[in-house]
Amino acid sequence: ALQAERSSLLHRPPVSPAAAKQGANNPIVGAHEAELGSGTGKHALWEILDDASLGFWDWNIPTETEYVSPALKRMLGQKDNERSSTPWAWRHLVFKEDQPQLQAAFEQHVKSHGSDPYSCEIRMRHQDGSTVWVRRVGRVIEWTNGAPVRMVGLHIDVSQGKRAEQALHES
Repeated sequence: ALQAERSSLLHRPPVSPAAAKQGANNPIVGAHEAELGSGTGKHALWEILDDASLGFWDWNIPTETEYVSPALKRMLGQKDNERSSTPWAWRHLVFKEDQPQLQAAFEQHVKSHGSDPYSCEIRMRHQDGSTVWVRRVGRVIEWTNGAPVRMVGLHIDVSQGKRAEQALHES
């Protein structure tokens, strides 16, 4: 049943940016709710990720729809309903100089069919203009005919460590 739900998710039409911004009719959000089930288990997982300040994302590559957790949005100074949950709505927050590294990590992960981990450290712009250093880790979890279909991952705020590292170099 779960596999059938995942399969149907992949064949749904893309969500409009306006609807995704509000989370309305977002097939990925619905799939997460279905996969996690109802009750305390679902809420416990979200609370753990939130308490750890880990930003979770789930990207349906063919439809360009993405679930972005509230913790990830807060990490970047956004309110939960403030920004569209589409990859293109978030990519512009990545520093231009770090975008080639981000793309190369994705391409290598795909080229290796997931054998090489997807991981990179990038800088993103916070809503207030400050820099947030993010360790981005993920994995393609669904493939069709060798092409990536669905990828999930985490954003881990490593800014404090980067500031400490910088202070050491300056002293």
